[in-house]
Amino acid sequence: MSQTINKIYLHWTGTNYNWCVPGYYHTIILGNGKVRRLTGYDQTLKTHTYARNSNSVSICCSCMGGTAWQDFPPTEAQITAMCKEAATLAKNLGWKPTDINVTRVLTHAEAAANRDFSQELARRGSGVSLEVARRRGLPHDNYGPQRWHDGWPGGVADRWDWWQIKASDQGGVGGDILRRRIREFMEETADPEITRIERTPASSECKVFFNDKEICTGYLLSDHRCYVRLLDLIKPLKIEIGKVRGGSVRYINLFSEDFIPKYLADSPVINGFLTVDIYMNRPEDREGNPVDDRDFPSQPFMQGIILRGTTHVLLADFCNELGVKLAFGSQDRSLRMTR
Repeated sequence: MSQTINKIYLHWTGTNYNWCVPGYYHTIILGNGKVRRLTGYDQTLKTHTYARNSNSVSICCSCMGGTAWQDFPPTEAQITAMCKEAATLAKNLGWKPTDINVTRVLTHAEAAANRDFSQELARRGSGVSLEVARRRGLPHDNYGPQRWHDGWPGGVADRWDWWQIKASDQGGVGGDILRRRIREFMEETADPEITRIERTPASSECKVFFNDKEICTGYLLSDHRCYVRLLDLIKPLKIEIGKVRGGSVRYINLFSEDFIPKYLADSPVINGFLTVDIYMNRPEDREGNPVDDRDFPSQPFMQGIILRGTTHVLLADFCNELGVKLAFGSQDRSLRMTR
């Protein structure tokens, strides 16, 4: 059963910049800003935010290991990518910029301190056990930072993710800074090059071949990235299609015994376009319902975007993931796939 997403939690790993292990967070941002979707947002993970894992999504930056603020402080590329990813997810969910508040989008420091509850109630969760806190109407005891800039009740400081964005920040302003940036990204206009594909596709068209046979039309951007309709790619490769889910968290499940994804593609962070998770061989029952487990979450191997009413993918990422060779023909602006 898919989860209903009510909250987005923002984390850091307390590691180096390259830590990227499935099963802990839905999406991890590496130090260079690369976005790795490790688990689809429709699935529940059991470890990311204590007593708050159901009906929520975790987006995390790999940083803050070693000596805090010295060895692996958050990079600007990470912060930007995390806020853009949260903005894209929020728009997919139908949230508006005004919905980005401490009730819906929290840092782990804020969640640990129960800042999505009233201050009076949160105070009743400080200095008590989990059992007592739950009897008092809270999800857990206060395990957040010991002090806040605004007098919020302090906790035991087990988690303080994004209490600050940088060491010189006042203690506790991190969440407000990140939410402001998320709202700004939600308000930005759509990527103009991709919008041009929707409005005047012929201006960007290029032919796509597989083993010297023309199979479809792609849409070429100025930097030679090419978007191609997913359905046009899978037929010549004899890849079958399973469940296609719409709604706020979209995904497509593909089936093939011949192709094994590498799970290296970055999640596209693109303003103004809905995204789609793409799986290979995600378990489905006979009615097409996904069968997942918290101990063995299913990982999409790439993401697509909705263009002209259907799912398109970056051709280079698709080919690289599945081990298909790709060459660009500069004379006729064609792209040629071979296997």
